[in-house]
Amino acid sequence: MNFSKREAGKKSIAIGCLLAFVIIIAIGVIIQCIDESTTKKEKMERDDVSFERASSLLQSSEKYGYEEYERISNELGIISSSHKKYNEAQILKQKADSLLSEKSYEQGKIFFDKGEYGMAESILKKVNSKHKKYEEAKDMIIKASNALNEQNYKLGEKFFDEGKYAEALPFLKKVNNKYKDYNKVKGMIVNANEVIKITASALLLSDYIQGKENMKVKSVSSSVFQSDLKKLGITALQQYVFYFGATAKAIKECEDFQNYKLEYLNQNARSKLKKDLQRLTTQARNNLRKEQRAEFPLLRKEFAKIINDTSQKSKGIKANVRTSGSGNSHLEYIGVAFANEAIIDEYQKILVEEGVTNFIKLFRFKRVVYKWSEYDREYSYYSYNTPADDVEVNENTMGEIKK
Repeated sequence: MNFSKREAGKKSIAIGCLLAFVIIIAIGVIIQCIDESTTKKEKMERDDVSFERASSLLQSSEKYGYEEYERISNELGIISSSHKKYNEAQILKQKADSLLSEKSYEQGKIFFDKGEYGMAESILKKVNSKHKKYEEAKDMIIKASNALNEQNYKLGEKFFDEGKYAEALPFLKKVNNKYKDYNKVKGMIVNANEVIKITASALLLSDYIQGKENMKVKSVSSSVFQSDLKKLGITALQQYVFYFGATAKAIKECEDFQNYKLEYLNQNARSKLKKDLQRLTTQARNNLRKEQRAEFPLLRKEFAKIINDTSQKSKGIKANVRTSGSGNSHLEYIGVAFANEAIIDEYQKILVEEGVTNFIKLFRFKRVVYKWSEYDREYSYYSYNTPADDVEVNENTMGEIKK
């Protein structure tokens, strides 16, 4: 008996939940119907306003410009087919389109006769193909387009020949593919973009050579850099090497550009550009090599200090870390644990796993040395085939590791 009551209770709950679900669905449907009804009503009211306004303007004796007739035509065009005055709206739209064509022809011709071909072409395109003046409008559009091509080409060519490539591009890009010398225009655009691109690298090298603030990096030993080092740690050292890399990249881009044909630049401009680039790359490379020779040893020394601080705080094997060798090219780990060769191998694996060896290669260390004391003369070491300090920084100068 109790079992039957429980079953009856469960059925009552299920029926109640079902009824609640049905009521929620019904409320949603009612709200949606109300929203749709409101939307339809609002659309009908907007269509009424559009029709009355368009009808009033078209019946007026006042004449309007093509813009107004275009607006009227667009308003009539969006009136719903279910609107009570839809057929009348379509008749009015035909009238608006006819007046739009008439006014577009008149105003377009005025601009054409004044030599303002851009405006003429834009307006004359609004003349309907059924209008009596359509063929004349079409002929003027072709002539306006040809005249525009010639105007834009002449202006683009003028700036191009003056070496003002950024100013030349907007005009050259407006010349369409029907222009008689379109292949030449395309070549000029390519050359202009190439020169603009390389100019950015050339300016960077020029600023670097002149020591301007945007390209000036303080020496690792300077108080400014030391301040950055305290805030950023190894990141500051990385950024210094990346700065070397960015300068080297600009040098390479300028050197590669000297091999471009640049067939549409005049001979004087081409010769001057190549000569300027050669001068910039030679001077920038000399400066960069000198700077790298001076700064890489200092970068290595600062890196060793950071690694030493980290090692002293480590819960594992503690080691004193320092630099040695010519130009601080060796990174020494000193600790009694390194009397054991197996521990050295394990420690080296940890350096690899934690990414320390990537920094070792980045800062161009030649060796990582393991000693059980600073006086140890029979120590183990790993050699790194890293580039000399004055070799330019790029993705191919990271070096190989050997034991």
